[in-house]
Amino acid sequence: VDSGSTATFSIPNTDVLTDYLTRGAGAFAVAFAVVDEARGEVLVCGVLLPLLLGLLWLLLLRFCTGCAVYLLLALSWTSLAAGTCLCAFKAGVIPDDGVARIQALAGSSGLHLDDDSAGAAVVEWIIATPDAADAKTFGYLAAALVLLWLALTLLIVLCRRAIAVAIAVVQEATAVIAEMPLLLLFPFTTLAASLAVLLYGVVVVGLLCTARPTAESIEAVLSAWAEALQTAVRSGVRKAREGLQSNLDVHLDFEMSADGISDGQFAEILPPMDQSTLSMGMLIFHCFGLLWAAQFVSALGWTVMSGATSHWFFFRNDPQERRRFPIASSLHRAARYHLGSIAFGSLILALTQAARMLLELIDRQTKSLQQGSEAAKFVSRCMRCCLWCLEHCLRSLTSYCYIYVALEGDSFCAACRDTFRLLLAYPAQAAINATVQALLFAVQTVVLPLLCALAAYLLVSSGEWPAWCDRLLSQMQNFNEAETSSHSAQSVIYSIRRWLTERALHLIEELRGHPSGSRTEPLWPSAAAFTLSLVVARTLATVYACAVDTIFVCAMADNDSYGAAHMSGRLRRTLRLDDALPSPTHAGEAARPKV
Repeated sequence: VDSGSTATFSIPNTDVLTDYLTRGAGAFAVAFAVVDEARGEVLVCGVLLPLLLGLLWLLLLRFCTGCAVYLLLALSWTSLAAGTCLCAFKAGVIPDDGVARIQALAGSSGLHLDDDSAGAAVVEWIIATPDAADAKTFGYLAAALVLLWLALTLLIVLCRRAIAVAIAVVQEATAVIAEMPLLLLFPFTTLAASLAVLLYGVVVVGLLCTARPTAESIEAVLSAWAEALQTAVRSGVRKAREGLQSNLDVHLDFEMSADGISDGQFAEILPPMDQSTLSMGMLIFHCFGLLWAAQFVSALGWTVMSGATSHWFFFRNDPQERRRFPIASSLHRAARYHLGSIAFGSLILALTQAARMLLELIDRQTKSLQQGSEAAKFVSRCMRCCLWCLEHCLRSLTSYCYIYVALEGDSFCAACRDTFRLLLAYPAQAAINATVQALLFAVQTVVLPLLCALAAYLLVSSGEWPAWCDRLLSQMQNFNEAETSSHSAQSVIYSIRRWLTERALHLIEELRGHPSGSRTEPLWPSAAAFTLSLVVARTLATVYACAVDTIFVCAMADNDSYGAAHMSGRLRRTLRLDDALPSPTHAGEAARPKV
């Protein structure tokens, strides 16, 4: 930022960027060498173990959904209450005699504050008196936690039936995954496509940051842009003239053609451009294209999964409408009919993300200006918070819109209308579903990766083959000896399952024959295992979240438009509907969506 009020942005200096990339590459090479030595442990604990734990978690939800949901709600309620009490105590709201009680409780449990243990450090931090600024911060945190605790309490007390419906929807989603197990593997193709887009973006951005365009290249770019602008303007004017003549059925005597505009006039429309301006423009263009492409790939995967799930919901009992390969059929429908809606929805999210990135860039460039103005700092933080909330709200809304696009075949705008109608008709149910999904998502994407990282840490640090790995190897060998089914789709599933199991057995056998007793640095391998397991867990959680949202939308649409003719008995009983409703196989063609 210069001495005036304007801020300038430029491409980073090539020498500084090269030095930064060199130091980063050196640190990455050291970490990669350590991880490569323990690649067996990393792959077992970062890929195989999260897959196994994720499947066990889905199996648990299949049979114990109610217990898991109510237990997570109780743990959340207790955690919020404990956090509120802790923040209130640190803020000075709770009387000082609480310190004596905590010390007495620690002494009765055999914990001495003079020890160097972690428990003693935690107790000492709790009873320590914070300064005035920290006490004020703890007071704000206590107030926020109280509001969250009250909101959760009201949801649990007043929305008991909505919780029961959410549990039934989750159980129905597990049935979807049991019927279509390949649905668990499809998001990995989306992940591979996203990684390809990211790799392309990193390479292009790196080339643009280090490139220095010449005068000839700048002139060529300007000529190409002027020619494209000239073609677009002339085509638009020609179509406008033809449209007016055909609609008004008259001949226009005045000139509406762009043929009279010279090439030089088109070139004058473009702003003057130098080396830095062209580099910045190309960098912005490719960064936005990268955001759009990433959102498009994610939206396409979500639409395909929701299309397969909605088709299962409405046609699972109709043998004539069932598909041997429902995911491939859903992908074909999405690629043939819904690419425009997907591109438009992803464009909205990409624009929101670009606005956030622009605001972050402005915030970084105006740090010195914000240091002397609390109002500027407050406005900047408020704008960043608003854009963050806007992006997450749009992400949640567009996920429902893609479900309606796959279900009804509507455009994106019509799907937005249906989404608002759904949320206005069932606000409490939507809130409960979001809360339950957030709890289940937290378990699957936080607890499971932490367990995998801990397993990798113990396996690398000990250097010995643990007994649980022998049991896992035995179970996988027994699993690999299962008989195949005669159904063609089941044969494909069996072939994929057998190939994956054989690769896993080969990896485990290789690891078993070469223990890692010589390695003494387990931090990097455990971090790599955590990263891989987090990716695997989030991928599996995406399938589950899509299935839950789609089942909820389909159930409400079936109840409102088709007389609940396609619901399962469990959903009917939970929604307190008449069990004597017409069977899905006799509902008639008019009682079916366009999926």
